[in-house]
Amino acid sequence: MTDGKWINTPGAGGELLSNGDFGNWTAGLPNGWEYYNYLDGTRYVEQSGDGCRIIVLNAVLGLRQGITLPGKWYRVSVNVVSVASGSLVIYVSGNLIYNSPNTGLVLRTARGIATTWFYAAFNSATSDVTIDNVSVRQIPLSDLLSLYIPTAPDVSFGADLTVVSGTQAGLALNWDSSSSPANGVIAYIDGDKVKLEKCVAGVWTTVITAPVTYSANARLSVSKTGTQYQLHYNGAPVGSANTISDVGIVNNTRHGLFSTYEGNILDNCDLV
Repeated sequence: MTDGKWINTPGAGGELLSNGDFGNWTAGLPNGWEYYNYLDGTRYVEQSGDGCRIIVLNAVLGLRQGITLPGKWYRVSVNVVSVASGSLVIYVSGNLIYNSPNTGLVLRTARGIATTWFYAAFNSATSDVTIDNVSVRQIPLSDLLSLYIPTAPDVSFGADLTVVSGTQAGLALNWDSSSSPANGVIAYIDGDKVKLEKCVAGVWTTVITAPVTYSANARLSVSKTGTQYQLHYNGAPVGSANTISDVGIVNNTRHGLFSTYEGNILDNCDLV
């Protein structure tokens, strides 16, 4: 922590996708990719320049690879070349992370919640989308957390947050380790929601998800006393106090920053 600012640069691992640039095709199909549903005259793919065009006519087609795991965090980027109709829909391990008709570079970070499937496109109804340069990389939990030197288990902790759209940032409390974290709590901004989640032996549970009106540089704070965690965002309480009583968490003394992207800003941090 320098001058009240936490600095975190989460690193991503190696590329998980095969043929994410759609450079290799066999018999008119991109190598390495599988399909949810089947290919016929109402749903099909074709090579389009350097990318992959997915066409759906009143049907459903998913373009996927089995590379993700529940409970792990990922950084996803996709170049949306064109959207002639409908929207591009992207899932990471059962987590819907994108649904939009916009073109351009898409960057998202997210945690897998179920299944091993990454869907670069899950198109339904009628849609005509072309994508290229798809990338999926896992972010180690230890890189997402920037933990301060051990203090007391009961703390009041706050920071002013500016969070890049599609990514997450907030506060980390009561973690057991900086190098191999497995038990602890995060409170963070995720779009138009504030979330409080616990991790027990690497398994995540969402304690609260509350809608908020996001505002750049608004303050998120958590007061933890015993087994009670009370959140405030932009000066207003987020629900009532929530109980987290797991023995592997409540007495841990490492606290700090949680951020999935280096462009997120946490300023005026106050840990007491």
